[in-house]
Amino acid sequence: MLICFDPGHGGNDPGAVASDGTREATLALLLARRAKESVIRHEHEVIWTRTDNRFVEIAERPRVALRAKADAFISFHCNAAGSPARGIEAWVVAGDARSETAAKKMLQMMALMIPGIRVRGVKPDTANRHGRLGVLRGCYERMPAVLIECGFLTTVADRELMQEVHFGLALGEAITAGLQSIK
Repeated sequence: MLICFDPGHGGNDPGAVASDGTREATLALLLARRAKESVIRHEHEVIWTRTDNRFVEIAERPRVALRAKADAFISFHCNAAGSPARGIEAWVVAGDARSETAAKKMLQMMALMIPGIRVRGVKPDTANRHGRLGVLRGCYERMPAVLIECGFLTTVADRELMQEVHFGLALGEAITAGLQSIK
């Protein structure tokens, strides 16, 4: 299986920034790199929308997956909130049952592998405060497309958890299980 990894933000768009200066763009790339280690152990290939701190336009990200004829698209992000909040959640295009099934399995696996993690569920992109998620809408008709909010960058416990090596490795295992659940 060929999976397109899309570490969110980058370059002049740092995404959310934690009180300690941790940037979403940097942590999303780190999480994707660690997840790749698990994914390739299952003999899957990974292509990237970005491998360094550069900005890639939203519309270009799914095009990378489409040009490569990827089998799935996974976008990595970190949530932010003004008040304490915790947990991992996934976003899919509203009505996309295939991506929703994969995302649910991913979150179930994370709950099994990371004791105490809060699972916030799978949400339709139409409920997103930013409106419909173009990064998913650009490719969901051709492949499963999931945006994973790995945790809250603005909550110390989540931020520390996301920075642990085992979290990224577990994320890769969860992604693999989620995608295999829809084969």
